[in-house]
Order: sequence, then structure tokens, then C-alpha cells
Amino acid sequence: AATASAMRTPDAVLAQRLAKLVWSSEPDEELRNAVAAGTLRATGALQAEARRMLSDAKVTAFVTGFFSAWLGVDQLGGVKSDPSLFPELDDRLRDDLQHETALFIQDQLRKDSSALELWTADYTFLNDRLARHYGVSGVSGADFRRVTWPGRERAGLLAQGSILTLTARPYVAYPVAIPTTSPAERGKWVLSHFLGVPPPATVANVPPADFPFSARVPLVTQSRSFPASPCLTCHRAFFPLSYGLENFDVLGRWRDHYGPGDIDASGSMVDGTTFNGPAELRLALLQRQDAFLSLLGERLLSYAVGGPAAINWPTPAARMPLVRAVLRDASTSGYSWSSVVTAIVKHLPD
Repeated sequence: AATASAMRTPDAVLAQRLAKLVWSSEPDEELRNAVAAGTLRATGALQAEARRMLSDAKVTAFVTGFFSAWLGVDQLGGVKSDPSLFPELDDRLRDDLQHETALFIQDQLRKDSSALELWTADYTFLNDRLARHYGVSGVSGADFRRVTWPGRERAGLLAQGSILTLTARPYVAYPVAIPTTSPAERGKWVLSHFLGVPPPATVANVPPADFPFSARVPLVTQSRSFPASPCLTCHRAFFPLSYGLENFDVLGRWRDHYGPGDIDASGSMVDGTTFNGPAELRLALLQRQDAFLSLLGERLLSYAVGGPAAINWPTPAARMPLVRAVLRDASTSGYSWSSVVTAIVKHLPD
């Protein structure tokens, strides 16, 4: 049914959808000419137009409108920080971290990579300040340039300081009196942005006032030995997803030690799959790539239907056949961005 509907969509409508999705604008002259010539439905023509448009500088509208909002990177400016503890987290560093992620995604779109490379790409974009922040040598100047990570520890989105800072607490607050990474926030981020599972709803009065938190111990360390409680029953389903990222501190810098001991980056998924460190966590997640691809189809369709405000709307059951049609179409091209975008444009509900 979804395929039949796509075949009936007029060329002009397909062009409008494509331009709105990728550029947040009207079709350009080249796209209008394809509509006028009746060539947009020729084999591979619509995908070729999508590929051309993704490589254009105007794709920044897509990066900002969809990716920054979906990943939460646009919220980095609002991350609370204690300047006496982390004076380096100033406006310039926040901007650099956001710019790194935007340039990385734009490059993925321009190269027409597989959507799965968002998690596996072994490079990023750094300037001298951000390189120093990460401890990467050989980068000079204020301009950003592509840099290959020196090891397997960093790759894709899970290596980027924008997301790692967004999901941490670089300030002193309840329930601990020290800055700490957050197993709740990092676990929820992986759960909702890769596996497509919404985090459990917060239960009233949990944790109770007498819950035995230790004020001077990082939350991740404490969470490994929480006593049996309503907290543990819920959180053990997603807290361990954060453990593989524990080598990254609250500002996304690598560390082997925290306080008096070594970092423990081992964890397991609810089905018993174990991992130790970010490289093994990524591998475990990619064994479940169907979950991410389905999530991506859902979020992109929501964005195409309702704009940035709709990105995280729940997907109506009636839309799931369209999501599956998008994934079937995109699978023939290895889920390249041009194939995903083309499939979204073809299968958008009228």
C-alpha cells in the first residue's frame, strides 16, 4: 500500500518534499527542471537529486533542523557548570563541541555514507583548542579540519564531547557533592537514540529520602551496588549502557583513572550481552542495528510531517507500515543517506 501511494505522488510534490526535508526551502532550478522534463521518476533520478542536495552547503538546514534537535546537541548551551571546577567549559568550548558534531554529520551526509556510520566513523573535526581538550596532538590553528582518531576508543557520536558533556553533571548537586558523569542521562541517551526505547517514567517518591547515597562517590560507582529497591528494578535495564562510556569524563575527555582507582567500563545489556569500554559497547549496539534504523525512519518521518517540534512525537501505529517501506527501499543502497532521504520523500503520508 505504501509503495502504491508513492507511485501516485506527482513529481512536483516529490520535489517540494525533497527540498523541504534537506534544505528547508523550495526546489532549486535544477530540481524544477527535472520536474518540467518529467525525468524525476527515471530509475535513480530522485536519489541522484537527493545525493546532489545533500552535498550542497545548504544541507546545514537539515543538520540544524533535524540532527541537532534530535540528538539534543542544541541544548548544550544550557548545560549547567561550576566555573570554579571547570573554567574551560566556557561559551567558546560549547560552540566548538557543537560545531564538531555539526561538521561530522554534514560530512557524513556529503559523502552519502551509510546511516550506521554515525556510530562507527573513525574521525572527527577539530581545531587547536578542541584538539588540546581531547589530548590530540598535531592540530594547529582556529580552523576545523578532519582528524582521524588515534585508536579504537573513539568513534562516531558516542566519542563526541557535545553528547558526553550533555549527559554529565559538571557541577555539584544532589545526590552527590562532586561533579560526576550520569548513568541515568548517558544510559537514557543511548537507550532512546540508538535502541529507540523511551526511558521508563519516573516513579513518585523514588528514591526515598533515606536512600543510602554517598555524597563523595560518583553516581556510576554507586549505581553498581545499589541495594534492592524500586530504583534498581527500573534502572538496571539502562544504567549499564552508560558504563561503557565511563572512560569519558564529564567534558568528554579520556581518563583511565578516577580518584584512587581505575575506571571500570564493563557492563551488560538486559539480555546478558557483556562489553568493556566504548569500542565493545558500540559493537554490542551495532549487533542490534535494526533498532536504530527503525528509530531513524520513525524520527525522520515525524520531522518531515511536523518539523522540529514533531521529532520526538510518539509514532502512530498507522505510520509503521511507512517506516518499514522506507527501510526496505533504503536497504538496497546500504542505508546511504541519499537512499534514506529518497525513501522518506516517496513514502510521506499525503
